[in-house]
Amino acid sequence: MTFSEIRQELINNAEEEFKNFTAKIVLTKMPMLGVRTPTVKKLAKEADESYLTSAPHYYEEVLVYGFALGRLKPRAKELFENLPRYLGFVDSWAAIDSPLSGMKAFKKEKEQCLSYIDDYLYDEREYFARFAAVALFNYIDETHIDGVIERYATVTAGRYYVDMAIAWGLSIAAVDFYDKVYAALKEGRFSDFITRKAVSKCRDSFRIPSERKKELKELLQKP
Repeated sequence: MTFSEIRQELINNAEEEFKNFTAKIVLTKMPMLGVRTPTVKKLAKEADESYLTSAPHYYEEVLVYGFALGRLKPRAKELFENLPRYLGFVDSWAAIDSPLSGMKAFKKEKEQCLSYIDDYLYDEREYFARFAAVALFNYIDETHIDGVIERYATVTAGRYYVDMAIAWGLSIAAVDFYDKVYAALKEGRFSDFITRKAVSKCRDSFRIPSERKKELKELLQKP
Protein backbone atom coordinates (compact mmCIF):
# COMPACT_ATOMS: atom_id res chain seq x y z
CA MET A 1 0.00 0.00 0.00
CA THR A 2 1.12 3.54 -0.72
CA PHE A 3 1.40 6.36 1.78
CA SER A 4 -1.83 7.99 0.60
CA GLU A 5 -3.72 4.68 0.72
CA ILE A 6 -2.56 4.00 4.26
CA ARG A 7 -3.49 7.53 5.34
CA GLN A 8 -7.00 7.01 4.04
CA GLU A 9 -7.30 3.71 5.89
CA LEU A 10 -6.11 5.37 9.08
CA ILE A 11 -8.73 8.08 8.67
CA ASN A 12 -11.39 5.44 7.99
CA ASN A 13 -10.49 3.63 11.22
CA ALA A 14 -10.27 6.72 13.44
CA GLU A 15 -12.16 6.64 16.75
CA GLU A 16 -12.79 9.94 18.54
CA GLU A 17 -13.27 8.41 21.98
CA PHE A 18 -10.12 6.29 21.66
CA LYS A 19 -8.19 9.37 20.47
CA ASN A 20 -9.26 11.37 23.52
CA PHE A 21 -8.19 8.55 25.83
CA THR A 22 -4.85 7.90 24.10
CA ALA A 23 -3.91 11.57 23.82
CA LYS A 24 -3.75 11.83 27.61
CA ILE A 25 -1.16 9.03 27.72
CA VAL A 26 0.89 9.59 24.59
CA LEU A 27 1.23 13.40 24.90
CA THR A 28 2.24 13.94 21.29
CA LYS A 29 2.05 17.37 19.69
CA MET A 30 1.16 15.79 16.35
CA PRO A 31 -2.45 15.52 15.18
CA MET A 32 -3.93 12.22 16.34
CA LEU A 33 -6.65 10.18 14.69
CA GLY A 34 -7.36 7.57 17.35
CA VAL A 35 -6.52 4.34 15.51
CA ARG A 36 -6.00 1.16 17.53
CA THR A 37 -2.59 -0.52 17.47
CA PRO A 38 -3.69 -3.79 15.77
CA THR A 39 -4.96 -1.75 12.81
CA VAL A 40 -1.74 0.29 12.71
CA LYS A 41 0.34 -2.90 12.69
CA LYS A 42 -1.79 -4.43 9.96
CA LEU A 43 -1.35 -1.42 7.72
CA ALA A 44 2.40 -1.34 8.41
CA LYS A 45 2.65 -4.91 7.14
CA GLU A 46 1.12 -3.78 3.87
CA ALA A 47 3.26 -0.65 3.45
CA ASP A 48 5.62 -0.67 0.49
CA GLU A 49 9.21 0.60 0.46
CA SER A 50 8.13 4.07 -0.64
CA TYR A 51 6.49 4.62 2.75
CA LEU A 52 9.97 5.22 4.19
CA THR A 53 10.32 8.30 1.98
CA SER A 54 7.09 9.78 3.30
CA ALA A 55 6.66 12.65 5.76
CA PRO A 56 4.13 11.68 8.45
CA HIS A 57 1.60 14.27 9.53
CA TYR A 58 -0.47 12.22 11.97
CA TYR A 59 0.87 10.47 15.07
CA GLU A 60 -0.41 7.14 13.74
CA GLU A 61 1.58 7.64 10.55
CA VAL A 62 4.75 7.79 12.63
CA LEU A 63 3.73 4.49 14.23
CA VAL A 64 3.15 2.94 10.82
CA TYR A 65 6.54 4.29 9.73
CA GLY A 66 8.27 2.68 12.72
CA PHE A 67 6.59 -0.70 12.30
CA ALA A 68 7.21 -0.66 8.54
CA LEU A 69 10.86 0.27 9.07
CA GLY A 70 11.36 -2.70 11.38
CA ARG A 71 9.88 -5.02 8.76
CA LEU A 72 11.43 -3.55 5.62
CA LYS A 73 14.92 -3.13 7.11
CA PRO A 74 15.60 -6.44 8.88
CA ARG A 75 19.40 -6.06 8.89
CA ALA A 76 21.32 -4.02 11.44
CA LYS A 77 23.22 -1.79 9.02
CA GLU A 78 20.22 -0.77 6.95
CA LEU A 79 18.01 -0.35 10.01
CA PHE A 80 20.41 2.04 11.70
CA GLU A 81 21.07 3.91 8.47
CA ASN A 82 17.34 4.66 8.30
CA LEU A 83 16.70 5.26 12.00
CA PRO A 84 17.62 8.97 12.12
CA ARG A 85 14.85 9.90 9.69
CA TYR A 86 12.27 7.94 11.66
CA LEU A 87 13.41 9.27 15.04
CA GLY A 88 13.34 12.78 13.61
CA PHE A 89 9.54 12.49 13.42
CA VAL A 90 9.14 11.09 16.95
CA ASP A 91 7.91 13.29 19.78
CA SER A 92 6.45 10.64 22.08
CA TRP A 93 7.76 7.65 24.01
CA ALA A 94 4.97 5.50 22.55
CA ALA A 95 6.12 6.10 18.99
CA ILE A 96 9.40 4.44 19.97
CA ASP A 97 8.48 1.65 22.36
CA SER A 98 5.80 -0.08 20.28
CA PRO A 99 7.59 -0.14 16.89
CA LEU A 100 10.91 -1.08 18.49
CA SER A 101 9.43 -4.31 19.81
CA GLY A 102 8.86 -5.47 16.24
CA MET A 103 12.21 -4.55 14.71
CA LYS A 104 13.50 -7.77 13.19
CA ALA A 105 17.15 -6.72 13.15
CA PHE A 106 17.41 -7.15 16.92
CA LYS A 107 16.50 -10.81 16.50
CA LYS A 108 18.40 -11.50 13.27
CA GLU A 109 21.62 -9.59 14.05
CA LYS A 110 21.65 -8.95 17.77
CA GLU A 111 25.37 -8.35 18.16
CA GLN A 112 25.57 -6.17 15.08
CA CYS A 113 22.76 -3.97 16.43
CA LEU A 114 24.57 -3.59 19.74
CA SER A 115 27.57 -2.11 17.94
CA TYR A 116 25.37 0.78 16.76
CA ILE A 117 23.48 1.46 19.97
CA ASP A 118 26.04 3.60 21.82
CA ASP A 119 25.91 6.36 19.21
CA TYR A 120 22.20 6.69 19.95
CA LEU A 121 22.38 6.12 23.70
CA TYR A 122 24.73 9.04 24.22
CA ASP A 123 23.01 11.31 21.70
CA GLU A 124 21.84 14.63 23.14
CA ARG A 125 18.45 14.25 21.45
CA GLU A 126 16.05 12.80 24.00
CA TYR A 127 14.17 10.39 21.75
CA PHE A 128 17.33 9.08 20.09
CA ALA A 129 18.65 8.19 23.56
CA ARG A 130 15.24 6.82 24.60
CA PHE A 131 15.32 4.50 21.60
CA ALA A 132 18.72 3.10 22.61
CA ALA A 133 17.78 2.76 26.29
CA VAL A 134 14.71 0.69 25.40
CA ALA A 135 16.60 -1.25 22.71
CA LEU A 136 18.99 -2.41 25.44
CA PHE A 137 16.13 -4.45 26.92
CA ASN A 138 17.06 -6.99 24.22
CA TYR A 139 20.42 -7.46 25.97
CA ILE A 140 19.29 -8.15 29.51
CA ASP A 141 20.85 -11.60 29.60
CA GLU A 142 23.80 -13.40 31.15
CA THR A 143 26.18 -12.35 28.39
CA HIS A 144 25.34 -8.65 28.27
CA ILE A 145 23.95 -7.63 31.68
CA ASP A 146 27.15 -6.02 32.98
CA GLY A 147 27.45 -3.97 29.81
CA VAL A 148 23.80 -2.89 29.99
CA ILE A 149 24.14 -1.64 33.57
CA GLU A 150 27.41 0.11 32.72
CA ARG A 151 25.84 1.83 29.74
CA TYR A 152 22.82 2.94 31.75
CA ALA A 153 25.05 4.27 34.52
CA THR A 154 27.07 6.43 32.15
CA VAL A 155 24.17 8.13 30.36
CA THR A 156 23.72 11.78 31.30
CA ALA A 157 20.68 11.97 33.58
CA GLY A 158 18.03 14.64 33.58
CA ARG A 159 15.91 13.85 30.52
CA TYR A 160 12.60 12.47 31.70
CA TYR A 161 11.89 9.91 28.97
CA VAL A 162 15.47 8.62 28.96
CA ASP A 163 15.57 8.39 32.75
CA MET A 164 12.26 6.53 32.80
CA ALA A 165 13.49 4.04 30.19
CA ILE A 166 16.62 3.35 32.24
CA ALA A 167 14.57 2.86 35.40
CA TRP A 168 12.30 0.49 33.50
CA GLY A 169 15.28 -1.43 32.15
CA LEU A 170 16.79 -1.77 35.62
CA SER A 171 13.53 -3.12 36.99
CA ILE A 172 13.42 -5.74 34.21
CA ALA A 173 17.03 -6.66 34.89
CA ALA A 174 16.33 -7.01 38.62
CA VAL A 175 14.11 -10.02 37.98
CA ASP A 176 17.03 -12.25 36.94
CA PHE A 177 20.03 -10.16 37.98
CA TYR A 178 18.88 -8.65 41.23
CA ASP A 179 22.25 -8.62 42.98
CA LYS A 180 23.90 -6.71 40.13
CA VAL A 181 21.12 -4.13 39.94
CA TYR A 182 20.93 -3.73 43.71
CA ALA A 183 24.69 -3.22 43.94
CA ALA A 184 24.62 -0.52 41.26
CA LEU A 185 21.77 1.29 42.99
CA LYS A 186 23.41 1.01 46.40
CA GLU A 187 26.68 2.37 45.04
CA GLY A 188 24.84 5.47 43.91
CA ARG A 189 25.58 4.97 40.24
CA PHE A 190 22.26 6.49 39.23
CA SER A 191 20.54 9.78 39.91
CA ASP A 192 18.07 9.98 42.76
CA PHE A 193 15.20 10.18 40.26
CA ILE A 194 16.28 7.05 38.35
CA THR A 195 16.96 5.17 41.58
CA ARG A 196 13.54 5.98 43.01
CA LYS A 197 11.73 5.14 39.79
CA ALA A 198 13.63 1.87 39.40
CA VAL A 199 12.80 0.87 42.97
CA SER A 200 9.16 1.83 42.43
CA LYS A 201 8.94 -0.29 39.29
CA CYS A 202 10.64 -3.20 41.06
CA ARG A 203 8.16 -2.98 43.92
CA ASP A 204 5.28 -3.02 41.43
CA SER A 205 6.62 -6.18 39.79
CA PHE A 206 4.97 -9.53 40.51
CA ARG A 207 8.25 -11.26 39.57
CA ILE A 208 10.36 -9.84 42.39
CA PRO A 209 10.04 -11.45 45.87
CA SER A 210 8.67 -9.37 48.75
CA GLU A 211 11.89 -9.60 50.78
CA ARG A 212 13.80 -7.99 47.92
CA LYS A 213 11.19 -5.28 47.59
CA LYS A 214 11.66 -4.56 51.28
CA GLU A 215 15.42 -4.37 50.84
CA LEU A 216 14.99 -1.92 48.00
CA LYS A 217 12.63 0.25 50.04
CA GLU A 218 15.16 0.35 52.85
CA LEU A 219 17.79 1.45 50.34
CA LEU A 220 15.78 4.62 49.70
CA GLN A 221 15.52 5.38 53.39
CA LYS A 222 19.29 5.45 53.97
CA PRO A 223 20.86 8.92 54.28
